[in-house]
Amino acid sequence: YDNDEVLTYEEVALYYPRASHKRPIVLIGPPNIGRHELRQRLMQDSERFAAAIP
Repeated sequence: YDNDEVLTYEEVALYYPRASHKRPIVLIGPPNIGRHELRQRLMQDSERFAAAIP
């Protein structure tokens, strides 16, 4: 390989999400690692988080 062909850096830009656009948070993992506790703690901040309605 030539050094010109090897990518060592990829330019990125800061992402600014729209405040009006809701995004889901998916908690996955094996049993007994604290997903339920994490969900409860997130739900305490009702200004930022809400439960999904199935």
